[in-house]
Amino acid sequence: MEVPPETVPVNMPVVFKACSQADVFTLWPGDEGHKYENYGIDQGIQLTADSLIYTYTKPGNYQITAVAVNQLNGESLFSVNKYDISVTESSAVFNSLTYDEVFPPVSADLDEDTLHMTLPYTTDITNLALNFDAGFATVYVGDSIQESGVTTNDFSTPVTYRITSWDNSVTNTYVVDVDKVPPLSEKELLDFGFKDVDENTTINHDSLIIHSIVPFGTQVNRLVAEFSVSETATVKVDGVTQQSGETVNNFLSSVTYRIIAQDGSFVEYDVVIEEDKNDNKNFLYFAFSDPEAVGVIDNENRTIDITVPEGTDVTSQTPIFSSSKNSTVLIGGTIQESGVSVVDFTNPVYYIVRAENGDIALYTVTVNYN
Repeated sequence: MEVPPETVPVNMPVVFKACSQADVFTLWPGDEGHKYENYGIDQGIQLTADSLIYTYTKPGNYQITAVAVNQLNGESLFSVNKYDISVTESSAVFNSLTYDEVFPPVSADLDEDTLHMTLPYTTDITNLALNFDAGFATVYVGDSIQESGVTTNDFSTPVTYRITSWDNSVTNTYVVDVDKVPPLSEKELLDFGFKDVDENTTINHDSLIIHSIVPFGTQVNRLVAEFSVSETATVKVDGVTQQSGETVNNFLSSVTYRIIAQDGSFVEYDVVIEEDKNDNKNFLYFAFSDPEAVGVIDNENRTIDITVPEGTDVTSQTPIFSSSKNSTVLIGGTIQESGVSVVDFTNPVYYIVRAENGDIALYTVTVNYN
């Protein structure tokens, strides 16, 4: 085999050429996976022509082994030759310099004298690990060797990187200047409501009042607000960060939501809860005290049947009753008071139960005798 150059750059094709035509020509380039010592496991690279091109992708010192086999009179004649080759790398540059912990990643412009990177406002640049590719060179900050994506530095002020080539023949320096985008002032409240509540909410951005009407009977002491605000803003109540659809608050009294922009400015909205008027209009209890008798209430058919002994005087009874919360009980247009209003039950009596919201139900009260 013709003797190859003693020294070649990494990634440069090397031509190996046989001196004469052999029946079998096998080359072990000496790099990982192609070593003559592995004969029997690694069969090397079979040469089908009189030359072979091989490229070393890593710098280092390699021992090349070439084996030529010729068949003569039924015998195999082996010719084994070994050569040393040094694969070098003299590059000392950044091929890339990025910060990958944001999306999309931020890349430095490698054509500039000082490498600039502008990162999101929320990035902690005092403890930053940059990702870089410097080939086979060694990268330093001061005397500290840097590991891509691992070694952190404080970029409050520009940081100087020193890159030394693999063969120590070249050293270059780079100044990396990192800053952050200015903080945003957006703090808009986009919408507001309550989870699992059929509410009616209005937002007055002038008075900064959120007014919400919730169904009667809603447990306002444990409500979960659902809201959206400017993308970069945060929301707090009494210093506690709020998560839409998760954080529980007591709305028995007004609750103040503070929407805070990145730049620290904020706006506050007072949330006022109002229960909708009760629409229930049922009798809950109906009875006489003399004689003692409790009526049977059918709220579906709106009837009350009450049974008293035969001969009972029912012309002046003062019934005791209760009805839905905040409702009013009337006969005709006269308001009835439990245990106070006197009623003649000689014939069926028609009661009106008027709900808080104004809806009415008409009940028929009938006295039966036993």
